[in-house]
Amino acid sequence: MGPRKLFVGLQVLLIISIILLAFEVAARELVQQYPSPLNPYDHKMERELAGSGALDNPRPVNG
Repeated sequence: MGPRKLFVGLQVLLIISIILLAFEVAARELVQQYPSPLNPYDHKMERELAGSGALDNPRPVNG
């Protein structure tokens, strides 16, 4: 495996990582634009429940 093949391989890995990073950035922007109740990173529902008092005194599991 010569140095030229190694250089081309590194370039391919760099391009793939840049493409994946662009997809991740686009996905984060979409998540911020369209919040979903199924999204684990959206804490809006937690804030609403905390304000309602539903999380203050949870029921015991084995009670």
